[in-house]
Amino acid sequence: MGWEFPSIAWTVVDDVKRKFVEGFLIFGSDDHVVYCLRAFDGRPVWSVETGFKVRSIPFGLGHRVYVTSMDKRIYCIELKDGRVKWRRRVYGPVLGSPVSDGKNVFFGDVAGNLYCFDARLGRKRWSLKIQGSIAATPTVSGEKILIGACDYTLYAIDKEKGKILWEFKSDGEILGMARVDGEKVYFASMDGNIYCLDEKDGNLIWKCDLEAPIEGSMTMHKGNVYAVNVEGFLYSINELGEVTWRKELGYESLSKPFVEKGVVYIGCRDFYVYAYDAKKGRLVWRVKLGGEVNSTPCVFGGKVYIGCDDGNFYCIKDGEVCWKFETYGSIRSGAFLYCYLVDESVGQHVKYVRHGLSWVSKEIFGFKFK
Repeated sequence: MGWEFPSIAWTVVDDVKRKFVEGFLIFGSDDHVVYCLRAFDGRPVWSVETGFKVRSIPFGLGHRVYVTSMDKRIYCIELKDGRVKWRRRVYGPVLGSPVSDGKNVFFGDVAGNLYCFDARLGRKRWSLKIQGSIAATPTVSGEKILIGACDYTLYAIDKEKGKILWEFKSDGEILGMARVDGEKVYFASMDGNIYCLDEKDGNLIWKCDLEAPIEGSMTMHKGNVYAVNVEGFLYSINELGEVTWRKELGYESLSKPFVEKGVVYIGCRDFYVYAYDAKKGRLVWRVKLGGEVNSTPCVFGGKVYIGCDDGNFYCIKDGEVCWKFETYGSIRSGAFLYCYLVDESVGQHVKYVRHGLSWVSKEIFGFKFK
């Protein structure tokens, strides 16, 4: 009995009782390859070779996966077989990840261009040139795109026209992804501050000094912000901009924290992956891998999926390695995860789509074997 990727039936609104069936992990490596693995055992499904290092987190939309590369291209790949549907060349190498609003794909390059491509056909709808290089991943918020740049500025851009709506100047480069929670925008800067802005006009609400530059992305969970500075301190900050706890990792981390069921997961350059209690900052477990851990973790069903500079992609549960998959380059790309589950209450199959950035969607699928 073989696997056949199913087709969409409708969208789930409420949580259901679920049983894990199968999952697929898509990530890139410095060996220039995009990989798709089975989440259960790490067995390879397909791979696609690009022209250079892949440091972005892939983004899935329907049965297609979008991934950017430092070869100055974006790739649209069929999830079921790894066939490249289209690829487009842009002006500069791409470090940030692509994101989508369901019909368009948005990303920036280090030459300072923000792009909007039609997701289905790959036609460029618009591009916008700004003053600084773009290493960050865009954020889609309603009719806006939010993107930070190396000119110290966070931009809010009309996603249909590609026109700047407002901009906010920090005192350092903005290398990480902004987050939107309600009517507020949060981002980290190399000036060492976490900023909270009004999403409508970009006015400052508060900023919190973490005492050292913040090179990676921050994350949010239930109104709290979690971020790591370059001196290796992990912070928890409440919705008022107050530090509730901090923990010393000991080494710098480029990994973006990931929060799941009250636990903060983070990789570090001391070769460890850490799990901390999100409320109190208590260490739950840590595990040592074979190299620096600079990629963003992806967590599902109690398992942590994360790449390492030793070239291996790891699956970890409760501080123990379940399996690892070897590539031929450092892995600084986070993973995108397709999960297929059974709704035991009605006997239907649910697809959860997740990556290291956030939940993307919850969809019910028809389910077929061949």
